[in-house]
Amino acid sequence: MTSAGPEPDVVRWEVLPAGAPEDAWTALRGATGWTHTVVAGASTTGNRYRAVLGNLHGAAVSDPALLTLVVVPPVRVAVEPRVGQVAALRGW
Repeated sequence: MTSAGPEPDVVRWEVLPAGAPEDAWTALRGATGWTHTVVAGASTTGNRYRAVLGNLHGAAVSDPALLTLVVVPPVRVAVEPRVGQVAALRGW
């Protein structure tokens, strides 16, 4: 999001939890900078985030960003070396 005109006096970030009604946007405590970092986890996937910029002329709200976390299952590899042989995993 970019702003034109006077610098905003206020930049505030809000979150809408996954599955919450559209009127349930909530301010994130302490999130008042031009950027906001979210630690992604199972509890944050599906949440939407937006910035609210305001000054004495009014406020503007950014389009929301949807956080989607894709979890890749771990791969298990079992190697049983035999006496006199060297086990090698290609690509490692």
